[in-house]
Formats: sequence, structure tokens, C-alpha cells
Amino acid sequence: MAFPGEVARVPNLSYRMSELGNARIGSLARFAPERPVKARITIIDDRTSQPMPARIHLLDSQGKPHRPLGFPAWHDHFVCDGRAVLDLADETYTCAVERGPEFSAATNRIEMVEGQSRNLAVRLRRIVNLADGSPRTVARRTQILASKTCRALSVITDSTDL
Repeated sequence: MAFPGEVARVPNLSYRMSELGNARIGSLARFAPERPVKARITIIDDRTSQPMPARIHLLDSQGKPHRPLGFPAWHDHFVCDGRAVLDLADETYTCAVERGPEFSAATNRIEMVEGQSRNLAVRLRRIVNLADGSPRTVARRTQILASKTCRALSVITDSTDL
């Protein structure tokens, strides 16, 4: 039995008990998609045309994150090795893929329709090589750090929990 704050697991689904209210573990089957639709997401390095690891933020039509079992996950995203095969409900999803400050990010909408699997290939392009020591890279590194600092300060000042 899962207690409040713990995660109740059902094949291909994961829910926090607080999200389910007073539902019993045995009744979780009614939350599963009756006929899941397969979504195949492949993240490709634009330079090498090979799959590469990345973070995927997959949100349903209400903006709730989807964290499939079998993948490392944290709050609003999960991580894959470059290929992810997911069982999704018949719904529209927003899929944002990122791989840190060196690569571009990509956002797509996926319309899942019962009986139709979807293949999504996402190409990420390296926009800067932070490992080399060129003046351009140092300037870009400083710009990225400043941008992240400003976003962090914005989150802190906008927080109502303080």
C-alpha cells in the first residue's frame, strides 16, 4: 500500500497518492488508457545523425507532466538514451527536448489518435562547444551563466512561498 507522498506504480503509469485522492490501489486500473497509443521519440545529433541522450518534458493537454516507467525521471521530465517508446492515451501532448546549454532545444506537439502510432524524430544542433577555450566560447559561457542566474532570481522573487 502506498501512503501520501509515495508513488503508486501500475505498468506504464505512475501517480502520486495525493493526485489520486482516496482511490484505492486496486482501482488504479481505471486510470490507465484503455487502448494506449505507441509514440516513438528519437533524439538525433544534427552533426552525426546518431541518437543521443536528452531530457524530455512531455506534458498532457492540461499541462501535467507524463513520467513513464522505465526511464529516470525528475519532477517534470524524464531522460532517455536517444530513443523512447511510450504508451500514451488518446490526447494531445507537448514534447520539449533539451540537452543542456551547448545544444538547441526543440518543442513539438504530438496528437495521439487511437489506433495510430506516432514517430517523432527530433534533431538537436550543437550551438556552442563549451569545452574549447576560445574567447567566443568564454563569452558564451558567461552569457549562459548570466541567463540562468537571472531566471533563478526571477523564480525566487516571483515565488509566493517565501
